[in-house]
Amino acid sequence: MGPQNMQILSLIAVGIGMLLWILSLQLFNLNRKKGLTSIILAFFYTIFAVYYLYLVLSVNASTSLMEKDIIKLPETEVHEKSEKNGFFVVLHTDTDSFELADGDEIEIKKNMRFKIERVKTVPESEDVKVDFKGFAGNQRYNDRQDIGYWITYDNVLKHWKVDEKKEKYEIQVLKGGEVLGRIYIIFVD
Repeated sequence: MGPQNMQILSLIAVGIGMLLWILSLQLFNLNRKKGLTSIILAFFYTIFAVYYLYLVLSVNASTSLMEKDIIKLPETEVHEKSEKNGFFVVLHTDTDSFELADGDEIEIKKNMRFKIERVKTVPESEDVKVDFKGFAGNQRYNDRQDIGYWITYDNVLKHWKVDEKKEKYEIQVLKGGEVLGRIYIIFVD
């Protein structure tokens, strides 16, 4: 059952609850004992119907937010590529974290922000830098180290895009002055 059908069904259940109240009050005028019993039953039914409506609306609101900010990344390809190249770039959004290997692409919504948390290398190395081409974490001096800065589409210099048809930008993983690999961010609407 789709989310819209569940919303309609929950509204119908609340409407039935209101009809039960009207009928219970009419029955109460005719016969007090039976009317009181029907009022109690209508009360419990209305509570459950309103709770069902609340659940349907709150679940649909949270899933629509998650679907709106979805990030696409094939999991199986990441682990196969990372074993032969020796590094992962850990990317963190407001909702999830991802590990990207050399050559991977990830789609991120233009209204989202993300942060490059760290680089996992095999063997572990401290002098690895990550440079998002078109973004400077340190505004005074671009030291080509963009780990730990929140990046949004609005903060990126648009002339650094790699592909003219897509909003595709390059992130370089550097050790010393040598490029170890590249990953790509594609901003989508």
